[in-house]
Amino acid sequence: MNENNVILSIDVGGTFYKTALISFDGNLIEKTFNQIPSYSNEDKSKIVFQFKFLLSLMKNIAIEQNLKISKVCIDFPGPFDYINCCCKMKHKFLAIKDLSLKPIVNQIIACDDISFHYDLHASTMGAYLFDEAQGYSNIFCIGLGTGLGSGYLKDGKIISVNQGQPKYPIFQLEVGDSILEDYVSNRGIIEEYRKKSGYFGELDAKKVEEFAKIGDEIAIDVYKQLGQILANTIYSLIIMLKIECIVFCGQISKGYSFFGPSFENVISKSPYIKKISPVKNFDALALLGVCFLEEEE
Repeated sequence: MNENNVILSIDVGGTFYKTALISFDGNLIEKTFNQIPSYSNEDKSKIVFQFKFLLSLMKNIAIEQNLKISKVCIDFPGPFDYINCCCKMKHKFLAIKDLSLKPIVNQIIACDDISFHYDLHASTMGAYLFDEAQGYSNIFCIGLGTGLGSGYLKDGKIISVNQGQPKYPIFQLEVGDSILEDYVSNRGIIEEYRKKSGYFGELDAKKVEEFAKIGDEIAIDVYKQLGQILANTIYSLIIMLKIECIVFCGQISKGYSFFGPSFENVISKSPYIKKISPVKNFDALALLGVCFLEEEE
């Protein structure tokens, strides 16, 4: 492979696109990382315009550095059709539901190797190859953010079903009369803090974490409860899969010091578990990992 050939990696989120050029041996090329708004809740024309702008931006950066984009790897949150390359979400990117994105990529970047993957599979592979899950063969990755995602890797291979979907999704696991994602997510943290505190100002999980950092006992308790509910709900799955290593990614994972101890208190009872940790490289984890995922068939 010519050393000037690189991979265009794009990590798609409801708020931002993260993107970078990656070498084929897994190094992020200096001065190529970018983050721009994704406008996922806007109309079709604005979403498509921004996606094309991102592709043109990275194409120009590659030209400026005398690099050739010979592969494009894009990770997208689900539900998504990873074979036909189109969104199936009803809460983000709704305006481009069922629109194939692969032809749009080809309009800007002429490339024969273009693939789309589930975002938590990208993060799981990134953790396995480059981050806290290195050296382990049975890994479960949990993504905490707007929603709740999960990825499972065994013996160096992502375990998926139905053309790229996660085999063991945990967001819909039952918790009382509800589902796990209603408790373990941005909205779950907000609702629980409001219920316990009576606070009705502007709020998100990051702000609750900031409250916890300054000693707010209610905020601390909300995160502690999150760890307990998550651990109790997935414990049997972790045992069944004989998971050795659990890693956390996503913005809420940055509050691991508040929910980690209560989570570990339950999960550490597993005879198989050897490591539980948040990832180190939140920004580049998926960007690196998606480049090394196999294309779904």
